[in-house]
Amino acid sequence: MSLLTADSVSKNFGALNALKGVGLSLESGQVLGVIGPNGSGKTTLFNVITGVYKADGGKVTFEGRRITGMATHEICRLGLVKTSQIAKPFARMTVLENVFVGGLYGRGLSLTRAREDAYEILEMVGLADVVHQPSGSINVAMRRRLELARALACGPKVILLDENMAGLTPAEIDGALELLHGINKNGVSLVVVEHVMQAVMGISEYVIVLDYGEKIAEGTPDEVVNNRRVIEAYLGEEYA
Repeated sequence: MSLLTADSVSKNFGALNALKGVGLSLESGQVLGVIGPNGSGKTTLFNVITGVYKADGGKVTFEGRRITGMATHEICRLGLVKTSQIAKPFARMTVLENVFVGGLYGRGLSLTRAREDAYEILEMVGLADVVHQPSGSINVAMRRRLELARALACGPKVILLDENMAGLTPAEIDGALELLHGINKNGVSLVVVEHVMQAVMGISEYVIVLDYGEKIAEGTPDEVVNNRRVIEAYLGEEYA
């Protein structure tokens, strides 16, 4: 049984068909990549899976349980969380406070336990030196790591990562990939939406491709980058 499944999911915004019967399947321990042009439906798919948007068709199941229509906080407590495309920390709160609220409200931990877990998570993601700084004062790369730390504080089984490497330098991308590999090895399955091809193809075991709200291809990274339809719709002739 798959850990997470989206089956023929559709979402409309008025006359716009943002998702047209899209499906995906994530196995336990897997890293799944989702790519496609801007406006292809990637973020909308994440928002439907996590309850931000209500699906107009299809269903989502997590650990065999149908979660379509559940509230976002209920889905989070099951162990399915996502990061935001634009990092949105509580700017006036410290880095530490931003993380331990995930343990408090995402997992129902005591304040003491949530704080202890937050310190451990921030050490793991490389933010131990800035734990007491206001989150609004840290740079873009650190905010990306903070966004990931906030997700980890909820005790996830699956993290949906929405362009977590956007705006990073090549060296910062390498560091982010190393961190994600470590998180995955610790038992957290990942679904990665990313425009940085070296990143998504380097970490994903399987990739699906969206275009205009439809899944146009899927397969291993090698299969996808050599798919003529994917090249024409998204990757460009440099991949031909």
